[in-house]
Amino acid sequence: MDLHHHNTFELFLGEQYDCWQDRAGGSTGHYTYNFIVSPPLPDDISSMDLVFKEYSDTFKENPTGLEIVINIE
Repeated sequence: MDLHHHNTFELFLGEQYDCWQDRAGGSTGHYTYNFIVSPPLPDDISSMDLVFKEYSDTFKENPTGLEIVINIE
């Protein structure tokens, strides 16, 4: 029986961007997430916020409350 539970991360960049997870993988203590963003980001992304929200299900209906915000200056 597999007792490991994998949560889903969603990336939000603002209303004008659609973001979806392309793939994810890793091992204990290290995970890599790849996201596709449409339309493409501008060359200058200063003053942009990267917001990652965690969900406990793949349908993104149950947020865990964990939110990571990265401010680009």
